[in-house]
Amino acid sequence: MALADGAAAREEIAEHVATIRAASAYNEAATVKAMQQLFSMCRSKTPGHLANQAAAAEAGGVAALLELVGQGSTRSRTWAFNTLGRLCFDHADNAAQVCESGAIEAAVANVLGCAHDEYGGAVDVGLALRSHDDARVKDKSAYLLGNLAARPASHRRLLQCGAASAAVAVLRALNLAHEQGLPEGEIHAAFIARSVGLLTNLSVHEPSRAAVREAGALEELQRVARESGHDSHRPASAAIASANLCSDSTSDPASIPQLEPMPEKVLEYVVKALSSAVKREKYMGNVYYTPWKVAMGVQNLAAMHALNLQRLAAARVIEPLVDGLSFDERSAEHCSRALYELCAGNATLEHELLPRPQRALTTQLRVLRTLTPLVVAMQRVAWARAHH
Repeated sequence: MALADGAAAREEIAEHVATIRAASAYNEAATVKAMQQLFSMCRSKTPGHLANQAAAAEAGGVAALLELVGQGSTRSRTWAFNTLGRLCFDHADNAAQVCESGAIEAAVANVLGCAHDEYGGAVDVGLALRSHDDARVKDKSAYLLGNLAARPASHRRLLQCGAASAAVAVLRALNLAHEQGLPEGEIHAAFIARSVGLLTNLSVHEPSRAAVREAGALEELQRVARESGHDSHRPASAAIASANLCSDSTSDPASIPQLEPMPEKVLEYVVKALSSAVKREKYMGNVYYTPWKVAMGVQNLAAMHALNLQRLAAARVIEPLVDGLSFDERSAEHCSRALYELCAGNATLEHELLPRPQRALTTQLRVLRTLTPLVVAMQRVAWARAHH
């Protein structure tokens, strides 16, 4: 399909929305095709995708899709959740409209299934781990929840509706599957990855961390982060989320467990994720990371344990952190904070940072107002030394 722009794109989007709104059992193929095309026009790497998301909302696309999440065939419901997830990505108004509907409850119910056991639904979730049609609905339901979780304004609703508990149930089921010897190839990998991503997005917002810990996320994320021989983004995301959940100034420190250092290989994955993010590349060809979110995780991992700091330094985390200073303002802030956490009192790392001030000086000056006095002081010392 050739992607249109401007008025032509709005007209095309309106046609797709009209087809979706007229959905019935007799034209399901046309409805699914319209959702697929709408999804494609709103993909984050498509030119004009934000304008297309807005046009879809103006044409009533969010409301039309919300009508389909609880009815129709597996294929229709899968694409309804998938397209809603795409319309919500980086679009506050669309995300708010979905949060005000019953779509979150429907998505959580899909992830968990109907029956609940002592693990919060692990038995049904375990069945969903196998690749069959129902798993596709569950996968895209988790995709919607994860995209909503990228916006802190959605967190209260997500947590009230049990989204964190649902993701934890998925990870518990993964562990049960491993204990039962279920081969990894039989597990619906995307469903697991989206559940980890949901918890990671929730962990980025400090006021949400206590509720995510109370849902049991920390134990399961630790298990995923320490998976041996797994080269996907799962361990990296789980490590970042674990460190974020243990960095919480809103809770009693005694209530936050002290974690063991992360495996060396997992921290190498984290550094690769950051490097891919600042280069605007997919990590391992699979997922786009947001630089400031990874930098926040690096800071919290370094603060969590001295051995984490040493292993991050050995994996050459300084290079992508310095590159991240010129990505955007928010990334510059979190990369600066991570650099301070790594370099404060460490003459070797500070020396590694100092020889390349020219890349970052303009951005550093731009973000000075957002940084702590100690970070500002460090940057000023680095500037002075570099110009002597």
